[in-house]
Amino acid sequence: MFALIIALAFLWFAFIAPLKVLILTIIVGLIVSTTVRVTANMVAGIRPTHLEALQAVGLSLVFVAIAVFTMFSFTVGAPAAPLSIAMISAPVVILGPFIGYTLGFKLALRVGVVQSAIIAVASTGLTVALIFGLNKVFPLV
Repeated sequence: MFALIIALAFLWFAFIAPLKVLILTIIVGLIVSTTVRVTANMVAGIRPTHLEALQAVGLSLVFVAIAVFTMFSFTVGAPAAPLSIAMISAPVVILGPFIGYTLGFKLALRVGVVQSAIIAVASTGLTVALIFGLNKVFPLV
């Protein structure tokens, strides 16, 4: 089912996006999925497919959005005791999205919590470094 959703989303994006943006999106998707695959293999000894790696990233971003929207929902709706985001503790603001991000990798890759946290942090850092490094060598935009 996930593969069908990804295929339909890609087809929709292919119809509306310019060719250069489409090619850059494919390149970045391959970089992201490859770094998740390599990191998961090094950390947990598993060999996920490119689709499973993209599913892990997508699911983790959905959980981050849920965590952020949940934190913001605590700041509205109570006129008697108005809250602001400044009143939420800093560790909650930092750990909430991180736990959501880690949970996405844990559920999609079926690994432990510590391993998924290491995979999440390492693959994100490596992906960012690769994208910025490639952009310096081959200015794409």
